[in-house]
Amino acid sequence: MKTPFVPRRYRKVIYVLAYVTIVALVLTLWLVDVRWLVTPDGGKGVFVVKKSFTGHYVMSSRIAVNVKDAEGADVAYVARLVAKSGDEVSVAGGYVTVNGSRIDEPDAAVCSFIVSDNTSYKILHEMERLTGEKVGVCDTVVFRLSSIKEGMERYLRVPTLKNIPDVRLYPYRAEVHWNGYNWGPIRLPKKGDKITLDLKNVVVYGDLIRRYEGRDVEIDGSEYVFAESYVCTIDDNRDVSADSRYYGLVPESRVLGNIATRLW
Repeated sequence: MKTPFVPRRYRKVIYVLAYVTIVALVLTLWLVDVRWLVTPDGGKGVFVVKKSFTGHYVMSSRIAVNVKDAEGADVAYVARLVAKSGDEVSVAGGYVTVNGSRIDEPDAAVCSFIVSDNTSYKILHEMERLTGEKVGVCDTVVFRLSSIKEGMERYLRVPTLKNIPDVRLYPYRAEVHWNGYNWGPIRLPKKGDKITLDLKNVVVYGDLIRRYEGRDVEIDGSEYVFAESYVCTIDDNRDVSADSRYYGLVPESRVLGNIATRLW
């Protein structure tokens, strides 16, 4: 079969177009990735991710992170970035505070309180009065409210709930008395930061160091130097969001990039 004749004056144009197409394709594959990610509510989707260059991200943006679960397996999540290394972050009464300033919260999001069966009946009856809903006695009672604002206002009026620890949350220790609405404060380590391995620091940072820096630390008063810088993610829907409250702080090296769009 004969090769179609292409006039000489068009050949240069064709070569340039082919070159530009190849370069564009290579750059796209280098800068953008398509990934299957777990969404904050536990679902899954296919997302276009703009690849990250360590340290270059925008606060409150949607990012993709690759974290280690309790068994050490890698899991990639979609999350909202709220703080970077060197910041101090906390959740107080359901509101996120970074370096002493409250961040903007969505006006409408579902929130709930999970009260275990060893909680006093006084709290259960108080929540029943506030929500206007009949509360049955069972292993776990869930109070679901219509918005973060409404939930926080009611939560703050039942102070005892603030101190109910949730060991499903990082650092997975009841002695810190942290839960989804009262978490932290915690300072996000920066590479090269030093801490003393006392009781408080081992409780708060021990699991992080073991998972991502490969060291089992003990309470011995020695000095530890962080090998990684960390960021914190907290999503809008406080009830069901898988974020740093559950999987812990995230090493900067495990930030995959910013979410460009969702394909499916």
